[in-house]
Amino acid sequence: MEIYEVSEDEYARIVHPEAFYNKPEFLKLNENRASCVHYLIFKDSKNRFGVAIGEKDDGWYCPFSAPFSTFVNIKSKWDIYQLDESIQAFDEYAKQQSKKVSFGLPPEFYCPRIVNVMQNSLFNVGYRPLSFDINFQIDLKKTYREKIEDYLNLLPYNGRKNMKIAVNGELKLVHCNSREDEIKAYEIIKENRESRGYPLNMSLGQVMATIKLVKHDMFMVECGGKQIAAALIYHVTYNIAQVIYWGDIPGFSDYKPINFLAYNLIQYYGEKGFEYLDIGISTDHGIINYGLSDFKISIGCDTSAKVTFVKDYSKNSVVDVISLNGAAEGTFLHNKNYLKRMEGKQ
Repeated sequence: MEIYEVSEDEYARIVHPEAFYNKPEFLKLNENRASCVHYLIFKDSKNRFGVAIGEKDDGWYCPFSAPFSTFVNIKSKWDIYQLDESIQAFDEYAKQQSKKVSFGLPPEFYCPRIVNVMQNSLFNVGYRPLSFDINFQIDLKKTYREKIEDYLNLLPYNGRKNMKIAVNGELKLVHCNSREDEIKAYEIIKENRESRGYPLNMSLGQVMATIKLVKHDMFMVECGGKQIAAALIYHVTYNIAQVIYWGDIPGFSDYKPINFLAYNLIQYYGEKGFEYLDIGISTDHGIINYGLSDFKISIGCDTSAKVTFVKDYSKNSVVDVISLNGAAEGTFLHNKNYLKRMEGKQ
């Protein structure tokens, strides 16, 4: 497998990703988050995969400005050995450049075969988990089979109780259909984050620039004519919607506006035929936020792993290539210090 670095325009011509975060237009919008972006094509007899790597002061990152990224298959049909060989070729390339490399993969439900093969292949060439985050998502195939009552029946007791408070109250859902409404929704989310002491990573300008490129929805929740909560959702793929931000303003939590949003978003995207509503992680570099996790379970979320792999050639920390012979061949690269610690325990 050979690697070619191509121009941004050539990459856009060759690679046509399904997930928004891998699309050339998103990469172009965020290219200032890296000192440069390397657009790589992996080819044997044909072009097989593409990947965009952002270079920063301390290494190479995929993604460099997104929740996750992957290698992208150029052909709809591909074999496992082709992706495995592409990752081996990339690993050798990173070794030659003496770079630290980080891959932040999506939860498995986005693209199971790509994610599983990448995890295996990265591990087999010496990458190790830097963080192991827990993602929360609602499986709309399970929770919204025919009607919203299907969803309610799946909730734990406290979840059903709070959902009844939300849907039987005086709350109203408003779909933002104008720039003015979208700005209002953003300001509600900003107020929520500031009141809780959490950072809001995207400015209003960044949000507005991004939603020009992606199918999206913004909603507000009204109570007695006052806007008290809001949500921003991207259509990341044709069948997965992702909650980017949601939140309520202080003083209205008794009305359960986020439960109300969850109820209505499940109905909205379930009726549109989406398969998943991605609510996002409840961990910070692997450290669990128990309260946030419990809330997401209470609204019907399942969990999945979201793993970031890293390998550092800049410090010459990975050595000892061991070739394995047999029906399937592969390579494992081991850290010398780790091997010494293990030897001391035997």
